Amino acid sequence: MSERVCYHTGESTKSYEVCKRVAESTGFRLEHVKNYELGTAPIVYGLFRGTEVAMRTAYWSNLPFFYIDHGYFNFKHYDGYYRVVKNGVCHTAVIVSNPVTQSQECLPFGEPGPFTVICKPNLQGSIFLPFVKVWPEEWVDGLTHSLQSMGHKVVVSDKNTNKVADMPKQDIRLVIGHESAIVAASLLRGIRAMNWSYGSRRLSMMDATIAEWENHRRYHLSMLEKSQFKLADLTMEHFT
Repeated sequence: MSERVCYHTGESTKSYEVCKRVAESTGFRLEHVKNYELGTAPIVYGLFRGTEVAMRTAYWSNLPFFYIDHGYFNFKHYDGYYRVVKNGVCHTAVIVSNPVTQSQECLPFGEPGPFTVICKPNLQGSIFLPFVKVWPEEWVDGLTHSLQSMGHKVVVSDKNTNKVADMPKQDIRLVIGHESAIVAASLLRGIRAMNWSYGSRRLSMMDATIAEWENHRRYHLSMLEKSQFKLADLTMEHFT
């Protein structure tokens, strides 16, 4: 197994605080990202100041990479919880019970409305679409064209307008988003929603039954729950 190394972006940064705590919990080496070593599997916090380069280098070298950010659920950050992502997808090697998601009430799915809402990712989010350089505009334009050819009435929502929250539930046929928090918030409202990160195989869900959507919702929420941890609880097993 390749050596796991926690790479931070400077001692005065949040990246250093998080990576230092992970190194202490796991026993992994702690280094500045400017000292990134080929052949190591990087563990980083955030997408900036060289962490993206480290992950891309590991990816093209067929090595694992681990990305940590704030744990979130339904657009909210929760103190002490962080999300661990392996190779661009939620990593669930160790399953824990997270009370954050257990109190969320799920509303029933109703009849689909006329509009499909595409939630535009930011530039940082687009790094995982898939792990090649795809600008958000390219992703949205291509997806819009594809959906319109299938008869969808498409509405594009960005970070500043959040049309999913503003539109009545009965007006929405489907929400397609890259970020798990957007999808989770929609599913909790009883709105059909999916990640687009995994490609066209998700198209089959568009005509799924309510029972199938309920199964999809349970799976998505459980995956989001399992990917959130407290830094002190992280061990080597989380980075296998």
